[in-house]
Amino acid sequence: YTRDEAIYVVAIGSKEFVNNLSIKNTIIQTSETGATGIEFYASITYINNTLLDNVTITTSGQNGDGIESVSLSSITIKNTKIKTTGTFAEGIKISDDSDNSLKINITNAIIESKDDAIEISSAKNDIYITDTSLDSDTIEINIGNISPYSIFIVNTTYNDEQITGGNLYRKWYYRAYVNDTFGKNVSN
Repeated sequence: YTRDEAIYVVAIGSKEFVNNLSIKNTIIQTSETGATGIEFYASITYINNTLLDNVTITTSGQNGDGIESVSLSSITIKNTKIKTTGTFAEGIKISDDSDNSLKINITNAIIESKDDAIEISSAKNDIYITDTSLDSDTIEINIGNISPYSIFIVNTTYNDEQITGGNLYRKWYYRAYVNDTFGKNVSN
């Protein structure tokens, strides 16, 4: 039995869980058709508290998503670079067909993709994308119906979004120095 993924995390059965999985300081490269950088799959069970930190994922094959997931309960992606150059290849592709409350937090990431940079078909919790740069030949942020939950996009650069349901909040924070006509600092 072979898989096309560079890393494949699976939990199958009614009592199996993968808890507190961390992938850190890792470089992943794939070039085969359908070869995903990292795929998470759980049948009936959940993959809980997943952390990707300082990970570089590069895929060049058709349908070679950077990260693909079904049935995660939570994922934090930080300090991570994802680049997909094959056709129909998303940077991050997450679907949640379960009843769990999927939590997604993406911080300080760079995602460049031939297809959607981030595609989330459904989620049952708020989604946070912070201090991230997204670039795609199609749509950078493609999120299905997550109503009544929200998507918070903070200090993130991207061109296009498609949100089917849920609330979208965009915020930019910056520091500014302001002085009056006499050169004195202006507070607040």
